[in-house]
Amino acid sequence: MCKLIRKIPDYRGEVFHIAKLSELSIDNIKEVYGSKCYPGMYKAWHYHTRQTQNYVVIQGMIRLAVSKNSWTPGSNFDIDFDTHYIGDSNYQRITIQPGYINGYTAVGNTAAIVINVTNLEHDPNEMLRYDLNEFNYDWFKNF
Repeated sequence: MCKLIRKIPDYRGEVFHIAKLSELSIDNIKEVYGSKCYPGMYKAWHYHTRQTQNYVVIQGMIRLAVSKNSWTPGSNFDIDFDTHYIGDSNYQRITIQPGYINGYTAVGNTAAIVINVTNLEHDPNEMLRYDLNEFNYDWFKNF
């Protein structure tokens, strides 16, 4: 789910809206954290069994790939993905429900800072990671 959110500029700088409890599709917030992705690096692939992700890019741009359908670990690795470009030029929040494979890379020559609002505290046993080349996704294809 994509949700346009607001940046409010004035002469002092900008306010970046991230999330309002009334808009989130999670029952409660358990953790909010930031992640930096350098140009040419990939944060892919990962799969959450119980955690809902709410990504907002407050600096730079990312190319985010999310499986079109929920996926079962150990099943076919040839799946279809939706591609989203979010960040400075397209400021929005992307919600990823548990069961969807996702990953991202910074776009351009600037590091991207991604804020994630989640319904669970980090639990390494709840997240599955996969190598970059395990899924049939072309990171260089233009959409």
